[in-house]
This record gives sequence, C-alpha cells and structure tokens, in this order.
Amino acid sequence: MAHRLNMIYNQKQYFVVNYSVMKKYVFLCVMLVSTLLSVDVVGQCDPSVPYPFTDPVMIQLIATNPDCCFGTWTQACQDLYDSLAGGGGGGCDATFTNETFDGYLYTFAASTGALIYQWDYGDGSLPLDLESTVTHTFASDGVYNVCLTTICADFTQGSYCEEITVGLLECESIDNGSAPYEISDPLFQQVVADNPNCCDGSWDTACEDAYQEAFNALPCIGSIIVEDQGNGIYQFSSQEQNQGVSLISEWDFGDGETSANTESTVSHQYTEVGTFEVCVTVICADGDEEQTCTDIEIDDAPCSAIVDPAFPYEESDPYVTAAIAANPQCCSNWSALCDQAYGEFANEDVSGSFQGTVVQQDSNPVPTALVDVYDSFGELLFTVISDENGNILIEGIPAGSYVVNVSGQGIAQTSLYNFEIDYLTPNLEGQSIPVVTDGTATASLESIGIQLFPNPATDQITIRNLQDCNSIQILSTSGKVVMEESTQMENIVHLDLHALSSGLYFVQINTIEASYQSKLIKQ
Repeated sequence: MAHRLNMIYNQKQYFVVNYSVMKKYVFLCVMLVSTLLSVDVVGQCDPSVPYPFTDPVMIQLIATNPDCCFGTWTQACQDLYDSLAGGGGGGCDATFTNETFDGYLYTFAASTGALIYQWDYGDGSLPLDLESTVTHTFASDGVYNVCLTTICADFTQGSYCEEITVGLLECESIDNGSAPYEISDPLFQQVVADNPNCCDGSWDTACEDAYQEAFNALPCIGSIIVEDQGNGIYQFSSQEQNQGVSLISEWDFGDGETSANTESTVSHQYTEVGTFEVCVTVICADGDEEQTCTDIEIDDAPCSAIVDPAFPYEESDPYVTAAIAANPQCCSNWSALCDQAYGEFANEDVSGSFQGTVVQQDSNPVPTALVDVYDSFGELLFTVISDENGNILIEGIPAGSYVVNVSGQGIAQTSLYNFEIDYLTPNLEGQSIPVVTDGTATASLESIGIQLFPNPATDQITIRNLQDCNSIQILSTSGKVVMEESTQMENIVHLDLHALSSGLYFVQINTIEASYQSKLIKQ
C-alpha cells in the first residue's frame, strides 16, 4: 500500500519535476553558450549578484539554486558560493547511497556539487530527475542496476552504478522453521520491509513481536464471501482475522431484513431484484465492535410475494422470472401487463405445427391443392401441396398470426383461413380449410385405375391405362409445370426424367372431362 501511495504522490509531482528540469536545461544551455562565446551575461541575474554569470562556481551554484540568480543575493547564496569555491561541493563524484521504505520506494542520495545529475533506475523508466537526491518507486520485485552520471561545471563527467534488490527476493532463503510464515504473507512482507534484519536468515523474538504487533493492528473481521444458491437464495460467510471474532451480533441483508443469527455463515432469500448492501456487525475478542459490508446484485429473486389466487403459473417458471425482471411490479401485483410480458417471453421459444385438410363444399377432400401460408405482415413463409387425401402438415412455425390461401386447378373460390400459434396452443390439429370448387378439381390416378411406375424413379417412368388422356404434365411442389407431354390417346406412355432434378413432383393426367394427379419422387 505504501509504495502505491508513493506512486500516486510521484505522479502528482510530475509537473513540479518537469518545471525544475526545464529550468535546469535552460540554465545549462545559457551557460554553455556564455562560456563558449565568453560573453558576460551577469546582467541577466539580479543586480545584487556580485559575480559574472560565466564564473564556473557561479554556474554550478545557479544550477542547484536558481533563486541566487533571480532573487536578491543573500548571505546564504554567498555561503554556498564560498563552499563550492572551496571544493566543498564534492566535484564530479557520482557515488550514491540508497534507502528503501517498503521494499519498492527508494531514496537515492549523491554528493552535491555536480552541475547535472542523470539517473537511470534500470527498470526501463525515463526519469526526469536531475537532483542529487531523488526518490523512485519500482513496480515489481527484481534486481536492478541503478546508475548515475554527473556533469560538472568544467564539463567533466562522473559515473557510478550499483545493483539493488527490490522487494523481498532476498528473503526467499529464510527457513520457515525459523520464520513460521509464508513469504507471500502480506504481514510477513511488512515486517521484513520495516525490519531488514529479519531477512538475514534468522527469525528472532524481535521479528516475531513485530509480526504480532502488525497482526493485532488488523481488524478482527475480514471480507464477506457471497455464494449464489439460486432462486434468490444467497449464502454469506464472514472471514475472521487476527485475534478473531468473539460474537456476531447482527447480519443486515440490505433489503430491510436483519438476522440475530450468531453463526459466521447464514443464508437469506431475496424477494426483489436490485442492489443491496450486506453488512455483518461483530464483537472482537478484545471487546471492540466492528462492521464490514459488501454490495450484491440480485437478478433472480423469486416472487414469493405474489398472492393473487388467479396467478396461473408456477413461480419457478423461467418466463415468470423474465416477466418480473422486465416489470418488477409484477412481483407483488400480477396484472394483465404481466400476462402480456409472460406471453412475449414464452412465445420466443415456440416452434409449433399446423395439420389440416383442404375440403370442398361437400366436405370431400381436395388433393394437390396449392396451400400458401402468410404471416401478419403479408410475407409468404410456407408453401405446401395437399396429398391425395387433401391433408397438409406444416412444422416449425414460430408464434404469431397467419393467413392461409388455397389455389389450384378446379378451385373456384377460397375463403382466407386464419390461424394463430402461441405458447398456449402451439400445435393445431384437425383443421378444415374450406374451398369452393368448379367440378374440375383433380382426383388421384389410383382412383381411376391409372398405373404409374416405377415410383420412386431415376431416369424414366411408365404410365399405363391412360384411355382418354390428351396431355401429361409434371408439376413441382410450388405448382409450376416443369414438363408437359401431348398424347395421341395411347394406353401406355414412357416419360424421360433426365432433365428433372431429384425431389418431389406431381404427375397430372389431363383428359377431356377431368384431371388426375399422383405424387412422383425423382431420385
């Protein structure tokens, strides 16, 4: 936690550091130009400054204390000047010391006296620090080669590098028999960070005392573990820390319900959806009272509050849950709106069927009738042909309202037939589809003794007992004529099927008086 806070602190200091860096670079550029051109630019500083700007000692002083140029020359500035002039600045020595506060935040301190300090922390970061004393936070454990390059007023350089071990890598050799804690234990890490001597391979009484002190400083109650058991039932478990919990005085489930159950694990059923704050209050072993809380999101609460005797569903019905999630008021007052919502969700999963018979006005079936089914938007969804008994079967129909239109030879008038598929009646059976015929409706070949073989067929079919036939047509399932053959009243006809694709067809025999049909399967 400490190194995270210092990371935030360092980020907040970014612009301050940037400003300092900019000033130093400006001064460095001015000093270099002034030195190379031997120009006396003392007038750029305050008139009270008694030394020329190109004075090497003055250059060094201004680099670390720019106020001695911009402000009035003070005795402190004079003392610094005298110290640098007397060699007290340390020259271009680049050696430094380091100190860590938590194993990640380090302070590096070099001797003063150099003009520029360029730090490299060895972790890939781009430091902007140009001071002799800097702080840096390392993001992760590891061994880093930290280097410092210095530039002095006479443009000589110094450099120094030192490897440092960040984090607790140096503690991995501790014998757990001597230190009875896992290295990953946060309290152990805190102890060795604050007490480096506990990391040298021995765990003495002082280290153990430091651990116990950190342990006792923790709250006695930790987090609340939440387990969803379904149907709005949740189990809560409180986690103890350090000296432990002497008594659990109350659970508060955030929905207006509380429990004086003193167990560390309790269950509670929610009757409404929403976000609730669950809290447990405990009495610690030392007598202190503590509380910890957590938020939970409830989206599957049951509707135990429904008391309407007309409620027609099981509360475990998933469509009830969906309807209540969309309309929370349905949990306490099941209304027509709730029924509508229930139906909308239930209908999404419907895959129904329609079975019926196309019949004439005298109730006789109409074979080979073309039956089109349209949805409520007028889009054609299904097309089928009634069989020799006038029957049709359509499956896989989504919930909705539909219109049936029947057409075909011999059908003079059709009444638009309407039906509806929903979750209450997904499968319709025994439906009669009435039509008006003109007396030329087609009958089956078999009903008048005409033979068609082979069926199924591959390349050719033979039709026998044609008698007064004057034409033969082969129709697709959509009612389209795909082949037509004129006859000369032959009794037997052979038809070549090579031009037809595999599938279902209808063979229609047309005579002077009527038409007759039979199914044909082309393989």
